[in-house]
This record gives sequence, C-alpha cells and structure tokens, in this order.
Amino acid sequence: MIDFTNCKELLNTYGGSEKKKKIIFNDEIYLLKFPDPIREKNKTLSYVNNQFSEYIGCHIFKELGIKVQDTILGIYKDGDKEKVCVACRDFANDKMELIEFSKLANSITSSDVKFSTNIEDIYEIIKQTAQIKDKNKIIDGFWDIFVIDLLIGNKDRHLENWGIAKLPNGDTTISPVYDCGSCFFPLYSKEEVEELLSNKTELKNKAYNVKSVYKLNGSPIFYRDIGKIDNIDLKNAILRIGKRIDLDKLKEVINKTPFLSSEYKECFIIAMEIRYKEIFKKVFDKIKDSN
Repeated sequence: MIDFTNCKELLNTYGGSEKKKKIIFNDEIYLLKFPDPIREKNKTLSYVNNQFSEYIGCHIFKELGIKVQDTILGIYKDGDKEKVCVACRDFANDKMELIEFSKLANSITSSDVKFSTNIEDIYEIIKQTAQIKDKNKIIDGFWDIFVIDLLIGNKDRHLENWGIAKLPNGDTTISPVYDCGSCFFPLYSKEEVEELLSNKTELKNKAYNVKSVYKLNGSPIFYRDIGKIDNIDLKNAILRIGKRIDLDKLKEVINKTPFLSSEYKECFIIAMEIRYKEIFKKVFDKIKDSN
C-alpha cells in the first residue's frame, strides 16, 4: 500500500474542481487527486469515487494502446482521516507542453462564434490552428478518445479534458489522455451500487443510455447512437480500437484495482460489458463486414 502522506508538497498549479495537491513522488511530479467535494449547491451529490474512475479509466486507455497519464492509487492521512486518492504523473516531465483544446478554441479570432463541444467546431478549430501540421493525427486522436470514452461511460470529456502536446522540436501531437474522473459511476455510493446490482434492468438502462458531452448538428450524442453517425473518421477509430479490445483484459484492469470493493468491481464490469456488447461491438462488426 502506497502512502503519499509524507511526500514533499509543492505549490499547487493545477485547476479543476477536485481537491488536489502537487507532490514529489519517486523524484517525479504528481498531481494527487482526492474524492471530489460537493459540486452543486443545495445538493448532496459529490464525486465520491472519482479517484477510482480516474485510475480505471486511464488504465483501460493504456491497455488499448493509447498514450495516457500514469496513475497510482494510494492513501493520504489527514489528521485522523485516511483517504484513498489517485496520483497522476505530470507528463510535462516528458518535455512536452500540454495545450488544452479550449485554449485553441479561444485563439481563433477570425470568427465571432463561441466554439463549443459541437463536432463541427472540433473540426473547424483544428482546421484553423495553423500550428497543427498533421491535422489528421489530431482528428484521429480525438475519435480514439471518444470511442474509448464510450466503453468507460465518460460523460465529461469537455474541451479542457483533452488537448494537444507541443513537443520540443515544435511539432504537435495529441496529448496523453488525462482526467477520466467522470467515468464508471463516480457519483454512486456503495448503497446505490448495491441497489443497481439488485436491479439489473436499471443497471442496463444506466449503462446503455450514457450521453457524451459532444453534439452533432446541435443535438447531444448518446453513445448508443454512434452507428447512426456517418463520419469516416469515427468509423476508422471504431475499427482501430475494436481490433485491440480483449474484454477479459479490460475486466482484469477493474478486478485488479486496489481498494475498490467487490460490489463496485462487479457493477463497473457489467456496465462496461453492456456498452461493449450492446453498442460498440454491433457497430464494429457492421463496419468490419462492410469493408
């Protein structure tokens, strides 16, 4: 069990809503993320499990061959309280500069339109950013992330939760994946998870009807509807990622997650399997057969 309590702490320079610290662990800089505080006034909801969501989501990206931040689960003692937290290695150590996609959007001055999470806007921002030389590489990276977010049920991959990386030679590429804290039911208490497990119809409904943060032609995209989207870049990403998926290995990522209870593991695995079999694989098989 890793204890981050006595790690050297640096002045925190990270944004976001979660409580976090900037620490030195094994001679490298890490962002230490804690269970999220209450986000909405007059509501008791909080991202009580986002540290597990972050860890599992990132490890699934890694299993599928996508560059992603390194994450480690451990504990942090705060007085008489002991919290499970996730340490996220700062990949700026690898001599790359993260540029959140929202910053690219803000740099487009030729349009008075405020860019949002419309798919059309993503393409327009990439098109208008002259510093991105290999635009297809960034588009492919976006769709790879989108497809895997379907599997893990990520509802919040907004324009600050992914980006491009500027390399020392001036080239740009898709950045390592980070901020997966909104996948796998981060809001659910142990009691709520147990209730879902006792009602498989409701669990299937929750797993199947996950809405992406992105829109197409102004309408929200539900992951269940990806087969209706006529976009060659998305179809190619489905083929790329689909050929890499070994569902047993993805289940193993969840089963080997430290500190996570058996109830959560079972719930997460069932939800992922539903999204894979009922949504992803049906579309993957159709595209593969048509090629």
